[in-house]
Amino acid sequence: MGTELMPRQTVVALAMANRQIEEDAAKGFAALEDAQKRLQVAFGEYTNVVPGDRGHGAFDPKYPHSREALHKHFKKRAWKYVVQETRIMEFCSQAEKTRIQKQIESDALPEFTADTVMETLAGLVARTPQMLDEAIAEVFKDLTPQLVTQRWRPTYATNEKSGAKIGRKVIVSWLFHAYTFSGKSEWPTLTDHGRTFLKSLHNAVSLLDGQGVVRHPLDAATKADAACRSHELLFETAYFTAKIFRNANCHITFTRMDILERLNKHAGNATDLPKQQQETKDNGATTKC
Repeated sequence: MGTELMPRQTVVALAMANRQIEEDAAKGFAALEDAQKRLQVAFGEYTNVVPGDRGHGAFDPKYPHSREALHKHFKKRAWKYVVQETRIMEFCSQAEKTRIQKQIESDALPEFTADTVMETLAGLVARTPQMLDEAIAEVFKDLTPQLVTQRWRPTYATNEKSGAKIGRKVIVSWLFHAYTFSGKSEWPTLTDHGRTFLKSLHNAVSLLDGQGVVRHPLDAATKADAACRSHELLFETAYFTAKIFRNANCHITFTRMDILERLNKHAGNATDLPKQQQETKDNGATTKC
């Protein structure tokens, strides 16, 4: 990853556009609210300045269109756009993604200015190796007895009983829906958790191989969707094969033993990152977001 996620000139343009659009929207809502009040005085409370068939119409004067509410709305949308465009979430663990999303939704991020955005992005670049460590550790825990849940069960014969490593073959439950209709079994479909898990697993092994993030349509989740639609219930990546069963179990067999060994060794050991990622870590700093 480079030293910046987004060119400064782009960030400056975004900050200026966001500020101008917010001002224009505030003026527009103020004009609509004023027109709405005058319309209701003249024609009654059930009339509306904006055509619509949803009760009072498309414009509801009771909705909070205060300047403060608009400011929070545009600030949130601007930060969401930056996070989406920089694709920083692709390098995060699920826990880190949730944390960033909560910061955006709770209005915990700083004001959307060129300086604050560049400072936040610089901090994210510095934290990338740490985030990769956390993402890989999260996958490791999902596939070992450190996280004994309905998805990982020590009763399955092929699952490694020691929390020290991931075995060559792992059986994971509830990555797929196993539907029945009128007593007849239907074809499985990928759950939201299953989609997240397969993407995280595929990214972890690909990053450990120095190949970067795997994107659509080559990612494991997309391959799993295709396998379900075609009723083949079997798909493979460059690192593992996966067989889907109608009871919602998924049998994952690693085919790149060197990468599996690296994954096991890497858990809690940041020195196993590819060289270019380790160099970035040496220059690390931390920041919010």
